[in-house]
Amino acid sequence: MLAAAMSYDLVLFRPRPGETVEQARSRALAPPDIDPADPDALPFGPLDADVDSLVTGLVGAVSNLERFDAPGLVELTEPSLGFQITFMGSVIHVSIPFWYDGAEAVEVLATVGRALDTLHRTGGYAVHDSQSEKLLDGSDGYRIDAASYEVGRAVVRDLEAR
Repeated sequence: MLAAAMSYDLVLFRPRPGETVEQARSRALAPPDIDPADPDALPFGPLDADVDSLVTGLVGAVSNLERFDAPGLVELTEPSLGFQITFMGSVIHVSIPFWYDGAEAVEVLATVGRALDTLHRTGGYAVHDSQSEKLLDGSDGYRIDAASYEVGRAVVRDLEAR
């Protein structure tokens, strides 16, 4: 999976009432159910009602976020670090480019970790790490494992060297 990936990807979701975290994760990772005959169908459904308050919380935790709105999604980009946080329906996708080494990688991962912690505390989101296929828990402040990031970074360095 990492060989084809150009970014470290996370999926955030929150269980519905009566739903376990595992059931919610399965729902969040399932392909969207779209009616191809409906030209107005949103691929991920309508945005959750609390998106604006979540965005406000993120801006307090991570400065410099730029916002882009489109039907069914809100995308936040941190331009100096290059990562994106995209709200799509009831799911949030986080994409961290494999551009960084050393201290820069540590800074990017720590900044994303602050965003994940904010979304967990303010919105009750759980975090699925698409690289390890594991749930991240908040016991360590949602720190992304630098070694996992380095695996993807090494693939990109190899591609750049060709």
